[in-house]
Amino acid sequence: MARNFDIAIDNGNVMVKEYTNSFSMKLNDLAKELVQADNNIETPQLPLNTVKYKSVKEYNYYYIAVPQGPYNVMYGRRGVNAKKYLVYFPHMVFIFKFNKANGYVNTKLVWSSNNQLDVNDSSFTIPPLNNVHGDGGICTGTWNSGETPSQTVDNYISMFFENVFNDDISGGKRGIVSVASEQAALSKAGKTDMEMKQAWYSGLGTEFTKKFTINSFLKGDY
Repeated sequence: MARNFDIAIDNGNVMVKEYTNSFSMKLNDLAKELVQADNNIETPQLPLNTVKYKSVKEYNYYYIAVPQGPYNVMYGRRGVNAKKYLVYFPHMVFIFKFNKANGYVNTKLVWSSNNQLDVNDSSFTIPPLNNVHGDGGICTGTWNSGETPSQTVDNYISMFFENVFNDDISGGKRGIVSVASEQAALSKAGKTDMEMKQAWYSGLGTEFTKKFTINSFLKGDY
């Protein structure tokens, strides 16, 4: 008879939960058990830059980190006459929620202004980007999902940075142009990474400055 498990990987630790009981172990210990196992055990092939993974009931969750730093992005008002801007982004975490049955994927984006990324701390905020909704959902337009979670994640994140940013969801947010201009002046003045990231929050309301944990965010309690 098949045995059903949930599995979560977080900071080098593994939680394996059978529907009747649960236990935890180190990731290295799990790897040894898999090598020695008499029966076949299926484990996920995690996409690049996965910092957290969990399988709960009908969904697989992948937390994909994109490091802080300067990125070249295209911006055009209403998506036309686009120009390239160099913008400094904080640490970004894309949260992919895959439906096991039909492969449907829902994606949210949060980011952290801390210099060190920790997916379990309470430093996360909704990105004040003009292509991100107030609940962290991303306005993507058309994009191609992959045949595997890794391909889908790679395609999605590439699409995010390659698409033209616009002002379709601009209420109460700072635009790419004004942030890029302020950050260029800060960089010229030799300011720190933290000051570069804080440029995003100048004059924003609490809906973009309120901090939360990713767990509370996924539960809708933030």
